Amino acid sequence: MSVPISYSLYSSREFLPISQTLDMITDLGYTEAEGFHDLVTSTPKLVDALVERGLRMPSFHVNWAELEGDLDKTIAMARKLSATHIYSTYLLRCDRPETLAEWRHFAARLAVVGDILQSHGLTFGWHNHGYEFEPLEDGSLPIDIILAGAPRLSWQADLAWISRVGLDPLPWLKRYSKRVSAVHIKDTAHEGDRDKEGGWADVGHGSMCWPTLLKASLETSAQQFVIEHGDPSDHERFAARSIDTVAANFWDLIDSTGSARAPKAQRNNMTLVS
Repeated sequence: MSVPISYSLYSSREFLPISQTLDMITDLGYTEAEGFHDLVTSTPKLVDALVERGLRMPSFHVNWAELEGDLDKTIAMARKLSATHIYSTYLLRCDRPETLAEWRHFAARLAVVGDILQSHGLTFGWHNHGYEFEPLEDGSLPIDIILAGAPRLSWQADLAWISRVGLDPLPWLKRYSKRVSAVHIKDTAHEGDRDKEGGWADVGHGSMCWPTLLKASLETSAQQFVIEHGDPSDHERFAARSIDTVAANFWDLIDSTGSARAPKAQRNNMTLVS
C-alpha cells in the first residue's frame, strides 16, 4: 500500500504569498497539498500554480454552511482543481447540535449532501475536531451518531484533536478503519508547551506516538495522509521537521540508519508505504 503525502495549506494561512508556500513544500518533497475554502475561492491562479510545481490538490475543506448552501459552487471548484475528496470541517458553537435527536438530524443532512456529491463522482467526508468526541447527556458521542446516520460518509480522522480531548486515537482508527478516507497527521504539544502555537507541535516533536499511529493509519482505508499544524510560528520549520518524522518511519528510500533527512532527489515524488 502506498499513499502520497499531502500538506495542509491551512497550516500556512498566515504566511503569504501562497506561491512561496508551494515552492517550500515542493522543495521539501511533498507531492500534494490540501486546500481550504478561503484559499481555493480567493486564489484565481491556484490551478496554474499547482501545475507549474507538479503538485496535486486531491482534497479541500469547505465550511458546512457554504457547502450546504451552494453545492454547485463546490462541485465546480472540485472540477477546476481535479479534486476527488471534499471535507466539511467545523460547526460554530451556535450552530452545533446539542442533543441526540439534533445530531441525528444533522447526520441526515450530511447524508443528503454526500449523496449529491457522490453522484458527481466525489468522495464526501467529515473532518473532526474535539467536540465530536465529547459525550452527550445520554453518553452517546457525536462521531458515532454522524457515521451511523450517514452510512456513505467517509471520515478524515484528525488524530491530534482526538488526543487533545483525552482519548487514544488508536481504537478509533481500528473501529472505523473502513470509513477512514484520509488521516490528518498532526501533533499535540507536551504539557509544558501548550501555551505556545495553539497547543500544537511539529509532528514527532509533541506528545503523540507516531510510529504506532502511522502504522495503524496505514491499516485503514485512507487514501491521503495530510500533515498539518494548527498555528505554527514558523511554517517552514514545521513542514520540514514533520515530513522528516514521516520519512524516518516510512519513506521507502530512506536509508537503513533512519536518517532524518533524505536527499531531495530521493524525497521528491515519494509515497508513504507500509
